[in-house]
Amino acid sequence: MNDAAPAPTPAPRRARVRAPELIGKGGWLNTGGTELTLADLRGKIVILDFWTFCCINCLHVLDELRELEEKHRDTVVIVGVHSPKFVH
Repeated sequence: MNDAAPAPTPAPRRARVRAPELIGKGGWLNTGGTELTLADLRGKIVILDFWTFCCINCLHVLDELRELEEKHRDTVVIVGVHSPKFVH
């Protein structure tokens, strides 16, 4: 009999996912005029927040997102994606 512990199984390799660039009709807001690219966000945790201004729940979450962004300023980026319910 062999009393040696079995060799650990190597962790599975994670597939690399290529995300498309974030392109919108209205451009970037609140970035000081800079259009961000995915390369600019590399190494950060990116939270995509899909919202519309006529959704009360979308507005309620803003305070929590702001707190997250302030607390983790060096590692977290929040990108709000406005998706209007109605054409204005």
